[in-house]
Amino acid sequence: MVGHYGSKRDQAAVFDALKPQYESKMLPLWFHLMPPRMHKDQLVEDTMRARSLLFLSLGAVVASAIAPGVKLYVPENGFISLNIPLTYGRAGTHSTRTTHPHTINLFRQLVIALGLDVPLVTPYRFLTKGEMLRNCKDQTALKAGVHATMSCSSPQAGRFHHRPVGQHCGYCVPCIIRRASLHAVALDCEPHHTDVRDPSIAPNSAAGADKRAFLMAIARVQKMTPLQVTTELLSAGPVEHSEIDGLVALFRRGLAEVEVFLTSHP
Repeated sequence: MVGHYGSKRDQAAVFDALKPQYESKMLPLWFHLMPPRMHKDQLVEDTMRARSLLFLSLGAVVASAIAPGVKLYVPENGFISLNIPLTYGRAGTHSTRTTHPHTINLFRQLVIALGLDVPLVTPYRFLTKGEMLRNCKDQTALKAGVHATMSCSSPQAGRFHHRPVGQHCGYCVPCIIRRASLHAVALDCEPHHTDVRDPSIAPNSAAGADKRAFLMAIARVQKMTPLQVTTELLSAGPVEHSEIDGLVALFRRGLAEVEVFLTSHP
């Protein structure tokens, strides 16, 4: 398990949940990288846009230190990896590509160029998050540890609303996808600041904006031909030609999973 200090508490909670069954197979490695400034006026990157390069690099370093050919697994679901813009206003940097297939392929090229023998594996690139939960072979470990994980894009934002920090907001894109996946396997029973399904939430509010974007995407894609959905897919970045059909189907299933959740009763 390789991670960075920014979410060490959550990583430790997941490790503790898995220890009873998998402690002998895990070694937690949490890094804290903070490059020094060369001079006081040096500009620094203060966003999280480069986090995928940081995480993948840490994983590659650890894998290469073990032995040549040790695989680096990136356990992200395919739907959120694609992160196709839900609306046309969310194109570009408004929709991150941290584990998009193109990002992964570019990092593979970088690893090869550096002379490292670290195969990068994305075993869930054709699965939604709900499908990952449903297909998990160890349901006991899943149920014991799933609620120790963190998906929220702003888990510390609760402090601005006089709410506990480190808790899911319930309405950001990752939270909605998380709750949709948990709903699909009857595990949607954890605390969150806001139930995004509440009809009183205004669509133009912070708590309603991502829900509205999902509903707009769902309605738009349902009317699209396969070719039009392929165009949506490629708008997020290049993918292998042989994988287009599988990724288009994945995108449709991911939206359907979210729709089932959003249209369910609070």
